Amino acid sequence: ASFSSTGERTGLIHGSIRDFTGSSAAHAGGAGAPSIQSSRSWRDFDMTFEGHEGSVLSVDTVDDESTFLTGSSDHSARLWSVLTGACLRVLVGHVDWVSAVSVLDGDTVLTGSYDRTVKVWDSSTGVCLRTYEGHKGQVTALADSDDRTFLSASHDRTVKIWTV
Repeated sequence: ASFSSTGERTGLIHGSIRDFTGSSAAHAGGAGAPSIQSSRSWRDFDMTFEGHEGSVLSVDTVDDESTFLTGSSDHSARLWSVLTGACLRVLVGHVDWVSAVSVLDGDTVLTGSYDRTVKVWDSSTGVCLRTYEGHKGQVTALADSDDRTFLSASHDRTVKIWTV
């Protein structure tokens, strides 16, 4: 999935979601409550997702194709329902911007932050399972390698490989 920011500090995501299995896109902007403007199928509709109190910095889709995860400058991550537009879970625990998110599997998600940590979360309960420390700069990107291994990139000019 991809996300492009317009620099607005509205905390909104607005966009056309065409196919969450490969070519999905979301972009910041828009206003108003979540709404489905065209509901031919769940793979082809327009919605606005509102709830973050800061800019949305990152997004990743969940394997079930009906939910996605966002990270924000409000220090939180949120799990969203594509089908209803509702925020399903708020993940709170970082002390700085959540600049990167990644989904390991349907039950486990990752967040990376300007606080130089990566957190592993149980997406069904919102409980932080583990915090990884080791970067000397802000975490800027996350990538999953398999269900138990992931990579993190940082402003400290390093990439680290971690095992859950």
